[in-house]
Amino acid sequence: MPGMNDQITLTHRTNVARNIFSTRQMALLYFQLIDLHLFENFYGPSVVFQAMERAAKALNSLSKEYLPGYRSIKQLDMGSYIVIFDSKKMGTQDVLNLLVKFKPVLREEINSTVFPLTGQKADLAVGYSFLTSSNGNGFEDAIYKATMDARQASLCKIDFNELPLLEELKSIIDKPEINILYQPILDFKTNRILGWESLARGPKDSQFFTPLALFDFAEETGLLFPLERTCREQAIKHLGDFDKTQKLFLNIHPKTLVDPKFKTGETLRLLKKFGLSPENVVFEITERHSTRNFTLFYESLNHYRNQGYLVAVDDLGAGYNGLFSIAEIKPDFIKIDMSLTRGVESNPAKRALVEAIITFADKMDSKVIAEGIETKSQLEALISMGAHFGQGYYLSRPGFPKPEPAFNFRSYLPKELPSTKYFGRMKIQELTEKTLMVSKEVKISDIKKYFEEDDPISAIVVCDGQTPVGLIMSHHLDQQLSYFYGVALFYSRNVTHLMDSNPLIVDADDLVEDVANKAVKRNKYKYFDHVIVTDKNGYIGTVSVQRMLDTLTKIQVEIAKGVNPLTGLPGNAYIENEIETRIHKNGRKISIIYADLDNFKAYNDVYGFKQGDQIIQFMAKILSWSVKRHGMEDDFIGHVGGDDFIIITGSEKADRICKGIVRCFVRLCKNFYSEEDQKRGFIKARNRDGEEKKFPMFSISLAIVDCFENMTLNQISKLAAGTKKLAKSMPGNAFVRNRRNPDQNSSHT
Repeated sequence: MPGMNDQITLTHRTNVARNIFSTRQMALLYFQLIDLHLFENFYGPSVVFQAMERAAKALNSLSKEYLPGYRSIKQLDMGSYIVIFDSKKMGTQDVLNLLVKFKPVLREEINSTVFPLTGQKADLAVGYSFLTSSNGNGFEDAIYKATMDARQASLCKIDFNELPLLEELKSIIDKPEINILYQPILDFKTNRILGWESLARGPKDSQFFTPLALFDFAEETGLLFPLERTCREQAIKHLGDFDKTQKLFLNIHPKTLVDPKFKTGETLRLLKKFGLSPENVVFEITERHSTRNFTLFYESLNHYRNQGYLVAVDDLGAGYNGLFSIAEIKPDFIKIDMSLTRGVESNPAKRALVEAIITFADKMDSKVIAEGIETKSQLEALISMGAHFGQGYYLSRPGFPKPEPAFNFRSYLPKELPSTKYFGRMKIQELTEKTLMVSKEVKISDIKKYFEEDDPISAIVVCDGQTPVGLIMSHHLDQQLSYFYGVALFYSRNVTHLMDSNPLIVDADDLVEDVANKAVKRNKYKYFDHVIVTDKNGYIGTVSVQRMLDTLTKIQVEIAKGVNPLTGLPGNAYIENEIETRIHKNGRKISIIYADLDNFKAYNDVYGFKQGDQIIQFMAKILSWSVKRHGMEDDFIGHVGGDDFIIITGSEKADRICKGIVRCFVRLCKNFYSEEDQKRGFIKARNRDGEEKKFPMFSISLAIVDCFENMTLNQISKLAAGTKKLAKSMPGNAFVRNRRNPDQNSSHT
């Protein structure tokens, strides 16, 4: 890279440039990344390299869009660039307009790379000049002089007073020509709309159409307060029908809160005019802007809170203030920036940070809103982590009038635990999801594009035909390309140069617990890499480690609660406690109904465990229905395990409950058999001795044991064993009642 004292020359199209220089006017724009050497000292050369690469790409894109004809981009030294172009009949104001257009976009592009890596933001110094041929200077000398002039200009504050763009912005504010869009914020728990965030856009054909151009220019020209006032007024006026329990989120710059003009009560009067109250309004304060006078800011914030307004901190994870200022503000809502949302389903560091923010929010009685949700996998991950609300293109794009998406979160929640929920029986195939598959010849540049598409993915499987031979994770690829010369070395090579050629590959029938154990025993570098799943060595999909661990954790939690994970009914620990409690409860005589299935093993062997589990779930529903219909409100249903269930009810209700259960089973159980088996009335299966035998359709046997005061669990178990044996000896669906008191010699069955 040449230094500023070296003669600056263009590397291509020089003759064309000389011809333009000799016949027409040329202009030069200058851009300097401020304090880039500090980023290098603190964060290393990799960050600087990526920032400069991003700057060059952004300048190239902007130049193509705004500078038709001849143009050339040149990097001078670390972080400084010039753009030379044919300015034709452009005047000073026209070139200045271009500079104003370039600066906010370029700064945002650079920081989209710098901030995620450092937590800090880079800024730009900008300047401009014209190439002159006075004093017989040649082309290269003219470029050098223009560069020095532009660099000197970058050290001074640009005067916008005479800029036509300033008049255009004033006109947009005064007329007003601000367009308001509303994006819904959805409640993950209730499946309802919490409220809408209002988003401002300039006129469609104006260069102030984007919020970035609109608000950056307004802040630099001192028009931020009137612009925000107009945006608030338009957002309230055009809101339309509004449920009084919902919220309107208004973006507020921290400087606006401390502006004396903002405290005059104009917003409150406007709210009352349109039937709203401060309780409907959430001031969304962006964390992208630092707050220098925090004491004054905090006092102003309390002023509005006392009036009833709510507060949200926006863009957490994308600004200067951090968790300390959040703890001081104690916002009602914390909005997680999209830079954390993207990749949260596969990036362990982001996941840990988001979980920490949610825990932090819960302790402060704040609610978390996840911004920028763009994929189903992001949504599932955020819900599973406990995020309260969300917004993003995947849920609904901003619109006018207010969009009201009919979004059912139940269908987008993480999949219910598979029917075979026991550790020893859950197969990895039940958690497998399709991932993009590519051939070995695909270039790294194409892989990078796949990862950056609108519907981002975190893993790509490399296959030879249908056989997986490698895996490439987005975070590993970014790391490799971030090294110095990483892009130059690998971008045009095929994927085999950076893929993991030894990924964890498992069979579809492998058990989830076994696969999870293998995954966490890998090298720490690969700890959170996806696991590839095959069937007969052919690729069928991948499973993330986080998905496996989440699933196993859910099962463990359910087991710890004493709830059967298959049916959701109380398990053995609850059952024993319930029996003992009710036996010794005075004033009511109880009966215990024991229920299990006949010929269930034969059915399981023929139709499989999955279908068998559906029978058990069906059985639980029938028992629950009959108890609800014929029993008492406080009757108890428990799932002992397998096809064994228990009901505790009043003695006077037991017979009626059993009759209801039998009637339903007679009518519905045949639906679980094929038409052929229904016609035959039996199935063929092997018995315990391995001999093929005809088995009738499954049926239910119910044994009722009447309980007496001070009976022990052991006495009840003995009575139940004999009663169940008798019930199962009877053909078809049947129930038997044992009225014997173990303390008496007589019995009545």
